[in-house]
Amino acid sequence: MLKKFILTLFAISSLFGKTFSQCDTTYRVALMMPLYLEQVDEVTYRQSSSSKIMLQKPFSYIQFYEGFMMAVDSISTSKGVCIDLNVYDITTDTASVNDALNDTWLANADLIVGPFHVKPFEQLSKFAVAHNIPIVNPVTNRSSLINDMPTAIKTKPSEEAQMESLRQLLAKNYADAKVFVVNMYEEPTTDIYKIEDIAKSVTGSEVVHVNMLQHKEHYIFRDEFSHESGNVVIVYADDKALAAEAVNVINRYTDDFDVTLITLPKWGRYDGLFDDYLVKMKTVFFDDIFIDYNDLDIQHFVCEFRSKYVTEPTDYAFMGFDTGWYFLNALKQFGREFPYNLGGFESRTLSTKYRFATNYFNGQENTYWNIYQYISYEKVLIPID
Repeated sequence: MLKKFILTLFAISSLFGKTFSQCDTTYRVALMMPLYLEQVDEVTYRQSSSSKIMLQKPFSYIQFYEGFMMAVDSISTSKGVCIDLNVYDITTDTASVNDALNDTWLANADLIVGPFHVKPFEQLSKFAVAHNIPIVNPVTNRSSLINDMPTAIKTKPSEEAQMESLRQLLAKNYADAKVFVVNMYEEPTTDIYKIEDIAKSVTGSEVVHVNMLQHKEHYIFRDEFSHESGNVVIVYADDKALAAEAVNVINRYTDDFDVTLITLPKWGRYDGLFDDYLVKMKTVFFDDIFIDYNDLDIQHFVCEFRSKYVTEPTDYAFMGFDTGWYFLNALKQFGREFPYNLGGFESRTLSTKYRFATNYFNGQENTYWNIYQYISYEKVLIPID
């Protein structure tokens, strides 16, 4: 009973006081996300919010929903449209997917957002393609999700797209620098080779390869760092311990040389990583989300979110708003055919930009990585396009 009650409230809330007859246009939108409502008992649901409750599994993604609903509210009040919204609790359980597929309402949806998990998304993508429904995955970096799925859209950029962003960054800001590529593994990985090839093509000279596991090679920095040009050190490490080791070693030479550290793939998720060292090395990060709290639009969103939900917005809140705002605007402008028109479509988002690589056979993938740098303890976005 509780699950049905909550979903009914979700659907009704999308009208925001309007009836469908009062709207210029009405769109059917399905939001599919893991709410784990079967784990919410009525006693917990009645309790006021607390940090302990909000950390429980049923609340893991609740801020995505809340941010999404703020976008629905904005679209409904400012664009003359109504959103007929159905929310489906889709976890990794195949039964929840089958329940959604058995809902006849879904076949006539104009947009599906989610599911978040890979296997359910793959199942729903086949359904969406068969019914020509755009379907968006807002949380997964995996490129294979859109293979052979022309109506599927992935908003998280892949690491392959990160390499192209690295090329643009080096060409714009570090073409004259001496480049060092640090290997943190037993053998150089495919990514290491790609980075070296990119650096060579941009600088027109050989790059210095440093195997961090060979302690004698630590002295390469001392012997090879240049006083005449800047020194760019690129480290690929997908483990916090490896990242910390690299930072600790490279920092030994920053008092004597001009060093810029470029970190891959996503060091922004590592907390407590020698912040003073990172600032000294003017460290560059790549991330699929960047929140600039000095931005007036961000400040406005934070105030609105606090007022509406009496809590601070997390990354999921910004992601939910951006997903809703961008794709509902695309739906309004192009209708169901919007996946084939995203190449030149712009709409202001808060936490990232969308730059879609149009592929009529494999769906659309966002290729934009936020690149930012530590400047005097401030994270500053670096434009490369």
